[in-house]
Amino acid sequence: SCALSAITAAVVGVVLNLAIWFAVHTLFAEVSEQRIGGPLTLRLLWPHFDSLSLGSLLIGGFALVLVLRWRANMFAVLGLSVAIGMIWFVSGLR
Repeated sequence: SCALSAITAAVVGVVLNLAIWFAVHTLFAEVSEQRIGGPLTLRLLWPHFDSLSLGSLLIGGFALVLVLRWRANMFAVLGLSVAIGMIWFVSGLR
């Protein structure tokens, strides 16, 4: 039971790390890495806030509202987000 809890915690940590990495690199065009510490170095992603992608932020917020407020189906939200993103990209708004 304790081993399974430790494995679950490790998997949740990896998934959270990936979610943060993808979110930062999707929302910001430029991201630098800051290192803090001595022997045990902590690596922090530091976005350049002037490179924020307004389209990504709006689509992500819209998807969040669809899922949390209206309990929309994941596949419907994903398809709608892709369609909006493609329209946004083709129109050149970026």
